[in-house]
Amino acid sequence: MTQFYMNDPNNLEESVAISANRNRRLPVLFQVKSHPLVPENQRGRIFVYKQDTTKKHMTKFAKWAKKQKIPSGTDAQVNERGKTNI
Repeated sequence: MTQFYMNDPNNLEESVAISANRNRRLPVLFQVKSHPLVPENQRGRIFVYKQDTTKKHMTKFAKWAKKQKIPSGTDAQVNERGKTNI
């Protein structure tokens, strides 16, 4: 279902600008106009992401994700590490 909404050019608002330093293991974010799990009267922006959900990939991703920590430092330092603003 999600794949349909991301591949429909009439529903896609834009892909989110991703920092060049953002880890490529993280899924790509997209902003869409609608999604079946969001009520029509809901306000705000809708973001979805595309990710390989095969068991092999999710196991590998989970091992990597468990090792990650919330970045600390100044805004400039965090931006250099790949902070994504949405």
